[in-house]
Amino acid sequence: MKSLSPLRLTFILFTFAASLFTACKKEDAPAPAGTNKAINQWIMSQMKQYYYWSNQIPSGKTDETSPDIYFKSLLVPQDHFSSILQTKNTDTYGNTLANTFGFDFIQISQNGTIHHIVSQVVPYSQAQQSGLSRGDTITTWNDQLLTPANVSDLTQEALGRNTLRLTLHSGKTLQLASAYIAQPVVYTQRIIQQQNNIYGYLYLSHFDFSGAYDVIRAVDDFRQKKITDLILDMRYNAGGQVSFAAFCSLLLAKVQANDIFLMYQGNASLGVQRMSFAQSLSRQPDGYSFTAEDLHSKSLQLSKIYILSTSYTASAAELLINNLSPYIEIIHIGETTMGKDMASVTLTSPDNINGSAESWHILPLVYKLYNKNNKGDYNAGLIPQFNLSEHSSLPLYPFGSEQDPYVAFVLSRTSSSRNTSLQKAAISLEGQVLYHSDPKQHKPLILSE
Repeated sequence: MKSLSPLRLTFILFTFAASLFTACKKEDAPAPAGTNKAINQWIMSQMKQYYYWSNQIPSGKTDETSPDIYFKSLLVPQDHFSSILQTKNTDTYGNTLANTFGFDFIQISQNGTIHHIVSQVVPYSQAQQSGLSRGDTITTWNDQLLTPANVSDLTQEALGRNTLRLTLHSGKTLQLASAYIAQPVVYTQRIIQQQNNIYGYLYLSHFDFSGAYDVIRAVDDFRQKKITDLILDMRYNAGGQVSFAAFCSLLLAKVQANDIFLMYQGNASLGVQRMSFAQSLSRQPDGYSFTAEDLHSKSLQLSKIYILSTSYTASAAELLINNLSPYIEIIHIGETTMGKDMASVTLTSPDNINGSAESWHILPLVYKLYNKNNKGDYNAGLIPQFNLSEHSSLPLYPFGSEQDPYVAFVLSRTSSSRNTSLQKAAISLEGQVLYHSDPKQHKPLILSE
């Protein structure tokens, strides 16, 4: 069995990691550094070595095609997640309203009326500081009315502008400046007490060690308040670092450091690898030194967790659901997840290939992911036990609100065990979602050392 060594398996969304280069085939002579052909030769060599479907890569010599177009020409039809970007080339980046203006919205048709409702607001962003809240209704967008016909074009146009002007149903007008907005990992945490149950509620926006101490503080508060149940909200969690998924698992669940966390299955060259929670945690980014033993001493040691999801729950968030399930009871509530059941590796073109040009970063899918019991292959998404839409009633309530349909379902399930009709029945969407501003920009699972 071969491994990615000397690559380490640190799983990340946004970082640009290892620089690897494999010599080009003799029949395709090395091109001058900095040319598209040189970059494409490097792309081909990396894809032949690491791509999960390497045996299906089309043959043929490289040419001067733009590297982003060339890379995409190598992908198999079932690959919807491999990506490429270039340093300082914003045209290759995945910008969203959340990371540009600090909010997302949905267009929903309900009882024949079209609504444009804010679905989330990034904490500490200008949008939040200006008073924008989840559940607010947008009436005009850069002084134009949004319709099903123009909503996509106007949203994309806004991402290329320096400012965005919104008018809300309340009459308030907001002028938001474009900026790079880093989302905090922990949006909110709270304690909900109902009868004999004490719930800890934790909203995680993505998996990144920048939020490690916030999660530890939340867990410490939950432990001090002696919670009986945990509601882990990952409805818009796009994934991130798998080492952080191991970090959260050790803090929240009744697992042991040496228990198998996940199994990677690669192409014929990479083979199969099995990793424990401790091994996965040890591949955390530079600057962090958490140990499994330390986290275990702080752990809630839960044997049951309520997890909330939507179709935007992806990547490492899905991994947490699938790979904790052999050890504890996962009560999965919400919508079927996105279906990102593979890991990517970030490969960065080296200077002897780039010349004076900026580096290219390819993120090909490398491994299929499985849990301890060899369960995986959820490319169609993870199906919850209780199918529920967060849009089953309007307005949208703040995350963690007891009126939010997801949270209300959990509370009703535990406080009213006789209410079996609510527990078993799927709650259908009263309105039809026509558009969501987030174009499913997910955080892929990245392998690097």
